[in-house]
Amino acid sequence: YPAPASSAHDGKAGRAWLGALPVLVAIAAFPLLLRVLDAPRADFAVELAAPVAAAGWSPADEAAYRPQYSGQRAEVSAAYRSFDDAAAVNLYVAWFADQHEGSEMVTWGNGLVPPGAKSSRVLTEGHHAGERGTVLESVLETQHGRVLVWHWYRINGGVVTSDVRAKLLLALDRLYRRPDASAVIVLHTSDSGGHGAARARLQAFVRDYGASVDAAIDTADEVAP
Repeated sequence: YPAPASSAHDGKAGRAWLGALPVLVAIAAFPLLLRVLDAPRADFAVELAAPVAAAGWSPADEAAYRPQYSGQRAEVSAAYRSFDDAAAVNLYVAWFADQHEGSEMVTWGNGLVPPGAKSSRVLTEGHHAGERGTVLESVLETQHGRVLVWHWYRINGGVVTSDVRAKLLLALDRLYRRPDASAVIVLHTSDSGGHGAARARLQAFVRDYGASVDAAIDTADEVAP
């Protein structure tokens, strides 16, 4: 005989409940998983050293302009001037590790110009293909004149120039509990002499200092949890 209507309904409801159970468990566990992933580890010492002046270069005074980053474990800035050029190249590196909310490299507020800044603004931005790869190139208007900026991310030993790709790579590291040590490298110089001269200056810096900057980041990466 067929089951009474109420019994059939109860059976269907029971099967529906069992089918939805894994989803309900996942929803209930997700906030806990986020708390586990976001739980910061104990502080650890990090040394990020500026490269020594290369042959043909000398230390210089740093420019007033400085990119805006927060949440980093370490940072370093320095300026260098080539013997063949009166204008200096400024280097800024911010190093991140064990990233969670409040200490992420790619997040709102981090970048070349802080949100709402009145002292500087981005005029143009795009990509530039150099000897060591493609970088993000921007021209900024600052209180002290125009500045040409190159910057890129260094994630898992590779160069990344997309915020979206950088965010995705770091999210995967976080999801799989892999080390997420990474850095943003910013170079800038006066653009008062035109793009050609400023680009040549930055390219010369990358050629003479690129390996030293990478080595400094590698040294910091070795202590990342």
